[in-house]
Amino acid sequence: MSTCFPSSPASVRSSSAGVSGRERGLGEPDGRGPAVAAAHRAAVGDRECDRFHGLLGSAALPPLAGPAHRGLDPQHPGRPHPLYRVAEFYEDTATEHVFGPGVLAEALNDDALARALDKLAAAGPRLVYSAVAARACLLEGIESDFLHYDTTSFSLFGDYPDDPSGELQLTRGYSKDNHPQIKQFILGILGNRQGIPIWSDARDGNSEDTQANADVIDAFCAALSPEQLRRTVYVADSKLVTTDNLQRLHDLQLRFLSHLPDTFGVSAAAKEAALAGDWEDLGPLAHNRRAHPAHYRASEQSGVIAGHTYRLVVIASDHLAERKRATFEAHLAKKRAAAEKALAAIGKRRFESLEAAGEAAAPLLALSDRGPFHLRLHIEEQTRRVAADGRRGRPRKDAPALEVAEYVVTGRVEEPDPAFLDHERSLLGMFVLITDLDRNQYPAARLLQEYRDQGSVEQRFAFLKDCQRSRN
Repeated sequence: MSTCFPSSPASVRSSSAGVSGRERGLGEPDGRGPAVAAAHRAAVGDRECDRFHGLLGSAALPPLAGPAHRGLDPQHPGRPHPLYRVAEFYEDTATEHVFGPGVLAEALNDDALARALDKLAAAGPRLVYSAVAARACLLEGIESDFLHYDTTSFSLFGDYPDDPSGELQLTRGYSKDNHPQIKQFILGILGNRQGIPIWSDARDGNSEDTQANADVIDAFCAALSPEQLRRTVYVADSKLVTTDNLQRLHDLQLRFLSHLPDTFGVSAAAKEAALAGDWEDLGPLAHNRRAHPAHYRASEQSGVIAGHTYRLVVIASDHLAERKRATFEAHLAKKRAAAEKALAAIGKRRFESLEAAGEAAAPLLALSDRGPFHLRLHIEEQTRRVAADGRRGRPRKDAPALEVAEYVVTGRVEEPDPAFLDHERSLLGMFVLITDLDRNQYPAARLLQEYRDQGSVEQRFAFLKDCQRSRN
């Protein structure tokens, strides 16, 4: 794997000054060689060389920024060259100018480059790429403090036999492509808001996002220097937020931003506190061609999860409330219909004793207690004439008959409390962001914008899937 990042024009010009056209650029007149060397030096940096040297292991071989690894650059897909002929490729190249003093063409042979590839494989190409990419973004002034992680599924069409011994299990799982019937694998990407990937991992087709976040946090933090770790903010969706993952983030001192699931009690408590408190008007975050962009408000709250206090920012969106209102009203209508159906069904039954009628009505009362529609039930005693000889059916008027007592459940469906419905509707457009970022340094508007930038990773997925479809 060879990855180059552009250095500044000034550094390229200074590195190629005073060199002839044949010496510039590996025998090419466009000066590609010094630019490549400058790009590699810029991407890695002198201070990072020792750290990469540690990642790659043996002191007997050059570090990542050394000539053997930079010599791999001619093997890019656009102009492939056989590895055993790399030394011939550099015969007419000013290798000392490109790679440093004392580096001769014969040193860039296939054995040296093979050893370099072995070191990259042992260190883990993903780990090395991540460190280089993070360093390159820093030197190029590309903001990468907020890194967004998300996953998607890639459906596989064809025959993929089960291989339990394989590193990657191609199997069925939750399909984000709406193809649950076929095998798949999961791809995760960690990137900045510009969509530049800093980390990527392929996972089993049935893996869960909760565990994916845990694995990425552990692995990615191992690739970061302490300075990079202090600057980084990990952004992910609600699958990140579990008590174990929150503890992991706390132990690693990795700052984060996510969406707090409603399954946590502190989410409902924060929304209730926001309703009774003050709101900050954030206005529309994006000015686009839409006639009525979404309007946001924010309320600062806090909550304790597993012994740690977190900043909870309650966000209210008028567009979100409008979308959820139709669902809420449809849910109300469905609940009403269910209550009326249950009441009609039990009203058709006849019970021989008061106790039997009470037992049958108990489940309906329990369902009624959960609301929003309450059932008012009554048990009435009635009498019914039956034939004295035990024959079924209604006896004739002149036939001998007995009066038998029976019990029937009646009632009505009561309308929900209007105050309750108003309260529930007021919560429709709310969601809660959870973070450990400082309120003064990162106001609510900044947090909301950063979380909305999760779309940058989703756009990468769309691009990759378009490439997959075009190949198929």
